[in-house]
Amino acid sequence: MTGRWRGGSAGPLGIALQAGHSEDNQQVVRLLLEHVLRNPPADDRTGWPPAWAEYADGAAVQAERLRLAARAANDNASLSRAYRHGLTSASTAVQRLLELPGIDIDALEPIGGWSALAHAASQGDAPEVAFLLSKGARGSAEASARVRRGRDALAEAFRGGHNAVVELLLATPTCAPSEEEALAWRKLNTTGRWLGRAACLDSAEQVRKWLVFAESNKSPQERSEALEYRGSDRFTAMHFAARHGSIAVVALLLRASADPFAKDVYGKFPHHYARLYRHEAVLRLLPALSPEQEEQLTNDEERAIRAEQERWRRMAALEGLIWM
Repeated sequence: MTGRWRGGSAGPLGIALQAGHSEDNQQVVRLLLEHVLRNPPADDRTGWPPAWAEYADGAAVQAERLRLAARAANDNASLSRAYRHGLTSASTAVQRLLELPGIDIDALEPIGGWSALAHAASQGDAPEVAFLLSKGARGSAEASARVRRGRDALAEAFRGGHNAVVELLLATPTCAPSEEEALAWRKLNTTGRWLGRAACLDSAEQVRKWLVFAESNKSPQERSEALEYRGSDRFTAMHFAARHGSIAVVALLLRASADPFAKDVYGKFPHHYARLYRHEAVLRLLPALSPEQEEQLTNDEERAIRAEQERWRRMAALEGLIWM
């Protein structure tokens, strides 16, 4: 076997390691590993461990598969992939991955922005969440800001209705704000825009960080003004959260006494956008509308439907598709 035996290459071992978890494939991997032992490559960049006999265990084969795939892709998200495949801290795979030098427990998967903690939180596995927190995992506050739809652990726990995980994460101290965040929080307008952006990104951990900071550094009036800050189209953070289905942010804002009945420039409540974009979980979380507000919401929906129908009718007429 040549030097192309690594997990991400076109060599036979790389192909077998990437192929899947079937029993036949694992047998192929074991045979190829034995071949590598008898005929080691010229370089030892992948750092194979000495206990080769243990690779008869399927979980260890899986660990090496994830490890090689991570090395070949030049990223450090193999721990998150392990949790995505349903492995836990009791498995050999996760234990070996945590022993790797320089392993980043908060590393994100390139697609989707998932971290190991976000996977465990979304599955409602409180013991695994506690284990990862004890190893230094965080709520991926910085990570979630780098992807369009951040996989924030607290947000995933809220979305899945895993109350035990939610309370566990809420009991975990938040990290200190960065210099950029502390600078943004000095003024009302930048604080309001910052909260609105966090609501759009579904970053509950970021919102919780600000709420903890504001509790000790802002007066009740200043906190209220920031929560009710009006941005584009007089949207509040609650409007943005309802529009984007950020259920965890909605829950945190409600706990902080943000107004769920604030109106934007069009006179619409957050309920309008949650219903318009079919975020049923957000609708269930928001307090019920009064009969008058509910009537307004229904009338607005009917007007929006009629306007959309009229728009399509005009477009079809222009294209000569209506025969009248």
